[in-house]
Amino acid sequence: EEIARQRRRGADGAHLGQQATAEKVGSIGKIEAPTGGDLFEQLRQVRMALSKLYHVAPFIICSDATLTSMVRRKPETLEGMRSVSGMGEIKTARYGEAFLQVIRPYVAQERKMKANVKLLAERAQSAAFRNPVRTAPKPMPPKPVYTPPPAPTIPDIDWDNLSDPEVLSDAYLSGLTIREMSQKSGLSESWLREKLRSMDLIF
Repeated sequence: EEIARQRRRGADGAHLGQQATAEKVGSIGKIEAPTGGDLFEQLRQVRMALSKLYHVAPFIICSDATLTSMVRRKPETLEGMRSVSGMGEIKTARYGEAFLQVIRPYVAQERKMKANVKLLAERAQSAAFRNPVRTAPKPMPPKPVYTPPPAPTIPDIDWDNLSDPEVLSDAYLSGLTIREMSQKSGLSESWLREKLRSMDLIF
């Protein structure tokens, strides 16, 4: 049984190594600045704040391509956020509300700006023969104040299956320390630390 377990761990390690390499390569590539670059920069700041909060690399939160998709779609609900490429159920539940705190006021301000422009155009057209055309100052979208989401509750962890990458990732991202995971699972701290490092969850 121990031999079979070691073989499974070896296979898991190889798979994780390939996955981590692919993610690193993807994060290096530069993407084209999306329409609404101001929103894109705000979302990048939220991603950086989340990476510091959870002590993980920014690309673990989501990729630049995912942020680009958010800028294009501008979801205003968690359901809409789940449809963004790269988010899914788990990441939307964990990080979605933080991104929505930036997107919602930005979209509301965009709508307000469009309504103002339409109203001004109608007024200018009706008064074209009576008053000179006045150019209204362009309103600037407000810079939202980012409020970090509350610390996540510890999920129901399958401690007997902590060697599984997904289970280990959920346990670590829930805020548990390596020592706590070692005590609950029976796995050594050194093995857990090496596994987390191979997944780019620690440095």
